[in-house]
Amino acid sequence: MLTISCMINLKYLRWDSSSLIFMSILSILVTLVLLSYPAFFAWKLTKNFHSLETWHFKRKYGKCYEDVDLRNGNMVLLQPIWFLLRRFIVSVMVVFFNTTVIWQIALMTLTIIVQVIILGRVQPYSVSNKRRYEMFSETILMLVLYHFICFTPFVPDLEVRFKLGYSVCGLVCLHLAVSLFLLLKESYRNAKLKRLVYKASQVHDA
Repeated sequence: MLTISCMINLKYLRWDSSSLIFMSILSILVTLVLLSYPAFFAWKLTKNFHSLETWHFKRKYGKCYEDVDLRNGNMVLLQPIWFLLRRFIVSVMVVFFNTTVIWQIALMTLTIIVQVIILGRVQPYSVSNKRRYEMFSETILMLVLYHFICFTPFVPDLEVRFKLGYSVCGLVCLHLAVSLFLLLKESYRNAKLKRLVYKASQVHDA
């Protein structure tokens, strides 16, 4: 949301008054910070890759790379770095290419392809189920993107577009259903584990 807000302000920079000048300068500065953070993040983690398992680094940056498997080498850091850059690209696409569908489709396709390459070539996640779910999500996203192409003048028949709308809704519902199922499964597993730990502690106290 912060990136999209900055992109909107950058698109309509104005210098008519002191308040508008302040807003424009602030938008530029925040955008530079947002752009420099992935670069700093990449430099910091790659430089101290062998220290990422230490408590000091985990306390400061652990949330950014907690799901990746550091045993696969420093290339796994491409996943969290690309996660940040991808959001920035999507924000630029939404604001600056809102009237150019072909560029939106091209950039979105690029982000999906890069993500699939990272997942397949680098294999950043320590849990295989996580990688399979990410691949499933990217597949759904690409299928939805193919449907969106058909909502342009590329398919002039409105009846066909209307029917394709049901297909898009079905894909989105499928993705939501799978995500909800996995979330409930993980919640059940955690609750069951906590229950076993509680029982074990009760037996130990007795």
